[in-house]
Amino acid sequence: MAENLKGRETASRLTLLDRVWLNEDAFELKCSRPDDFSFLPGQHVSFYLDDLSREYTMISRPEDSCLRFLIKRIRGGKLSSLLAELPLPAEIAVSSPAGYLVDRASPQARVFVATGTGIAPFISMARSGVRDFTLIQGARERSGLFYEDELEPAAARYIRCLTSPGESPVGDGDFYEGRVTSFLKERLPAGQYAFYLCGVWEMIQEVTHIIDDRFPSSMIYSEVY
Repeated sequence: MAENLKGRETASRLTLLDRVWLNEDAFELKCSRPDDFSFLPGQHVSFYLDDLSREYTMISRPEDSCLRFLIKRIRGGKLSSLLAELPLPAEIAVSSPAGYLVDRASPQARVFVATGTGIAPFISMARSGVRDFTLIQGARERSGLFYEDELEPAAARYIRCLTSPGESPVGDGDFYEGRVTSFLKERLPAGQYAFYLCGVWEMIQEVTHIIDDRFPSSMIYSEVY
């Protein structure tokens, strides 16, 4: 999500320390943590570099000494391309943490729905001790199921939705061949849930319509990336 740079005058500085590629398109960026920097699992900051700005969500725990971010290099994306290629270490400005996609007390069962790097807030939540949620994660291929090994033990149920034909293994976890929207239409039992959605606008819009139709009176919290 791009934004203007009006918040740059109140930005903190951090140092980009390391870059670890998770697949050919996505990488984890490890950064120093500014003094007096606090956040809730699921919140994001804006990165400021040159005349560019974009929001990225911490995948760290609030108590960690370093900050980590899950970033996808977008074709034609100026800032993500710079972050993918910038010689390290390097310094960058970031805004104060913000965002409302954080774990909330609710009697309704939590259902996390994520596509691509929209999994980032749920990684931070799982690392911070959030448990017993249903996670529905969408990707083209299994290499896009970032941090699968950490999310599986934290979730009560973890459904991996893969859209590339033949990507869903048999007898190896809970897989669904198709999009997260199709799973919600066809497989999630009727009921009232607290839905947490993170991904592209089109997915969130479609899922919201499905929730209104199939899961009335459910709560919806969402974040577009």
